[in-house]
Formats: sequence, structure tokens, C-alpha cells
Amino acid sequence: MNKVIYRYIYLFNTINMNITLIIIFISTLYIIYKSWYIILSIYYMYMNNIYIDGFVSYIYMYKEIFIDKCYDIDINDNMVIFDVGANIGLFTNYINSLNKNVKVYSFEPVVETFNKLKLNSKGENNILINKALGNANEISSINYIENASSLSSINEFSIDKLEAHNEIYNKYGIFKGIIKYFLEKEFNNSQKKQIEITTISTIIDEYNIETIDILKIDVEGFELNVLKGIHLQDFYKIKNIFIEIENFRKENRDNIYNILVSNGFKIQELEKGNWLMIKAINMNHI
Repeated sequence: MNKVIYRYIYLFNTINMNITLIIIFISTLYIIYKSWYIILSIYYMYMNNIYIDGFVSYIYMYKEIFIDKCYDIDINDNMVIFDVGANIGLFTNYINSLNKNVKVYSFEPVVETFNKLKLNSKGENNILINKALGNANEISSINYIENASSLSSINEFSIDKLEAHNEIYNKYGIFKGIIKYFLEKEFNNSQKKQIEITTISTIIDEYNIETIDILKIDVEGFELNVLKGIHLQDFYKIKNIFIEIENFRKENRDNIYNILVSNGFKIQELEKGNWLMIKAINMNHI
């Protein structure tokens, strides 16, 4: 009798163990399915010796640039490209991976992040500039987030912006709660850093630039200031503009659209949401 009972107990435990292993296996597959791009980002980081400013913001930028390909660009030889808000240089490296025979001007104002940009820069023709771009040549300050530097902003962090980040948290799926906790903690611990600001027209004059084939702007709410730093005669030199706009600031968005349209650009909305990605094509070059 005891032997029969022991057999049933053994059988029950075996089935229980197998069910547990199956659940663990399925859960593992689900996590891999939901986070495969994280694995790719880690692989890219180690294979290319990328120095990062916080793993969470790095994953987000990597996915946006290399996976989602939010910058759908044809890159030809001898192009001149401005990377405004270069951060640690992922967009610059993306451009270099498409074509090394281009000249990329990368702008990053925070010294700590700029040092990583220098280490990460792979292109021989890259020109790295430790300044922000705005509407005047001046000394200012930025709210620097040490472990999520891509979210650093010259503007103050408003309640609207903090609430708008819920859209970003949702993109992390099962990791949403962890990411939300981490980033909100980082926002609360931001530091004031002194930075130098110049203008696009100043750079055009300083480097004798005749044409900017692609102007990419990702500056956390400072986009309008960047555009205001372009003299009217210099807009004609710019062929294509990619801008990530804080769409929850409606007045800011409308002013950006007005500047672009009044200077001969046709606007395409590539990605909608609290952060709006647009491509503006200079019709004078068509």
C-alpha cells in the first residue's frame, strides 16, 4: 500500500515539476519575444565599444534609430549632415554605417555626454562640437539627467511633459513599471549644468558650409529656438529637416510648422503621438 502511495506522490511531483518547467520555458520565450531588441542593443553596444549614459535611455534611442528606423534616409557620398542633439552619437554612427563618405556635424553641449560622443564616434569625417544650437550665441544652463542623458533639457520639466512620458513607458511592455519608477526618479535628481549655445547660421559661416543635406533636430523641447537661429538666406541651403517635436506643446508645434512652411518646406508627419516626428523637404531643391 505504501509503495502505491509513494508512486502516486512521485508521479504527482514529476508532473508538477514538468508543468513548472513548461511555464518557465514559455515565460522565457515571452520575455525574449517582448525584449529581443534589448538583446540586439546589448550586442551592438559590446561589438562597437559604445559608452552609454544610462542603459534605459540607450535602449530607447537604439530601438528608435536602428530598429524602428525613424530616420528613413538615403545617404549619398559627400553629403553634409547636422546631428543637433547628438547625445552619445547613435544617430551619427547610424549615418556612418550607411555611408562613411559623408561629413557629420554632431552637436552635444553637456561635457560628460560629449566625452562619450567622442569615444563612440566612428566616422573619419565627423566634426564634434561641444555646444547646443539655439537662437543666439550665449551661455545658458541645461537640466542634465545623468543616467538618462537623452532626456536632458534646456527647458524646465513641466507637469505636461512628465505626464506625456507615460507614452514612452508603455513602449517597454512588461518592463513599464520599472522604467517609469527609474526615469521619474532620475527627473527628480536632475542637475543644472552650464552650457554654451550657438546658432546654425553661426556654424554655417564659421565652417563655410554651402549646403546642409540633412538637418536632424532632437533637443527635448528646444526645437523652435534652433530654427529661430537660422537666418532667412540660410534656409535655402538646407534640403531636408527631421525634427522630433513635443506634440503636447501645441503652440510650439504650430510655430515650428509656420517657420518651415514660410521658408518653402513641405511637411510630412512620420510618427504621431506625444512626440511627433516630422520630415520637412525644401521644395526649392525639388
